[in-house]
Amino acid sequence: MALHVHDHHEVIVVLEGRMFVKGEKGESLTGQAGQVLVYPTGIPHEEQSDPSAPVRTLFFSFEGTAPKGLSLFSGREGRVPVLARFLFRDFVSFGQDLNQANACGYLNLLFQELAPPATIDGRDVLIQKAQFYLADHYARPITLQDIASACHCSKFHFSRIFKEGTGMTPMQALRAVRIQQAKQLLRTTILGMSAIAEQTGFSNEYHLSREFKKHTGLTASSFRRDGR
Repeated sequence: MALHVHDHHEVIVVLEGRMFVKGEKGESLTGQAGQVLVYPTGIPHEEQSDPSAPVRTLFFSFEGTAPKGLSLFSGREGRVPVLARFLFRDFVSFGQDLNQANACGYLNLLFQELAPPATIDGRDVLIQKAQFYLADHYARPITLQDIASACHCSKFHFSRIFKEGTGMTPMQALRAVRIQQAKQLLRTTILGMSAIAEQTGFSNEYHLSREFKKHTGLTASSFRRDGR
């Protein structure tokens, strides 16, 4: 690809193979599987896949703070590609319905994996564990104590740390995950409300309908009818 720039920061996650990146001033980087390249806004660069090891990547754009120049990071213990696929899956599934807090949470987790271990404090690890727990168990009847126990701390300490780090209470985060999953089922299946409630962790269809309207401002039936 010829020399080009972006009007946003770009993150490239190398899933397989190898790629070469060159900057305007001759600087060069080689990205391999499990590594991440970051291109800040306005930095000219060009990319080429290694013919002997064809590259496969995922890429995301974001705004905010980024390194000053072209940067290459290595993840720890192979978790970067897993996180990237998880983030990409939800973007594909939910599109614009993926709320900003969840999107930022996923990107934060991704960048935490790129940081030296010493820079990740206990709060970040705690929040990461909780977010993975919610993603894996949202369909079950989860209590605050369940989430805190999965993170190996008291529910009072856990609630305070989670709220400080995400701006949401743990149960608000759980409801947000459940609503996102309900949206996906409303959009892509013909399941009735009772079945969707069962698959997304709501006690019954009335509970789902009430929370859906409170969270989105729409009834579930109008959301499905309009194909949102």
